[in-house]
Amino acid sequence: DGMCFEHVHPHLYNAYDFTYWSAIHPGGMAKITQWAEMGSVALVFPETHDMFRWFDNIANLPFLGRFGDKVEYLSLPSSAQSRAMADAIGALALVSPEPFEACGSPGEVENEPTHGHKYGSWMALAEVGADELYAPYERANGKRMVHTTIALYAADQLRQRVAWALSQIFVIAESGLSMHTEEHEIWLSYFDIFVRNAFGNYRDIMREVSFSPAMGIFLTLVDSQSLAFGSPPDENYARE
Repeated sequence: DGMCFEHVHPHLYNAYDFTYWSAIHPGGMAKITQWAEMGSVALVFPETHDMFRWFDNIANLPFLGRFGDKVEYLSLPSSAQSRAMADAIGALALVSPEPFEACGSPGEVENEPTHGHKYGSWMALAEVGADELYAPYERANGKRMVHTTIALYAADQLRQRVAWALSQIFVIAESGLSMHTEEHEIWLSYFDIFVRNAFGNYRDIMREVSFSPAMGIFLTLVDSQSLAFGSPPDENYARE
């Protein structure tokens, strides 16, 4: 019909989080942040730069959406869910005056701010990623960081070691909980069973493990039926 389409870059109008790139940019952070500080939403890629610099790093730039899209705050990558971002777009929730427990373990208490709540980290492996005792933080290993910190530094070392031993008997693993590898609460709540019952009754441990959602998924007893409903029961957990 005589119409022509202009060739455009496949990433035109895509919005990315450039925190990583600003941290490792050879010319310094200001070369990246200057555009935002000027109030611009576009980054001008210098024509003197090889495009391989873009393609080699794009995998490290969390995709936020397309320019002009409406995006829910909770759907943003965790790296973009900052207090500053929430303030900028008005995503702060109202604080309830009444205390409540959210997905906690029995007996769980609130954090003690004086103990600290932050981990040392870096924006790129090039900084200290080669150091022997460091590992990159990802959502999938966040649960391990919590456990390791408590296991190494908690005052009740005997309880922590007994809990670890029990967890090696009543085992769950990411191989059977693949949809939950990046979640934390399901893993930490499960391990809390052994922390609470480290010096208690073995029968209590078996009862709590049997009713644990994590074990129900791992050994496939979730939605298990019986012959009365036309299907033989799942005996995976029972055999273990």
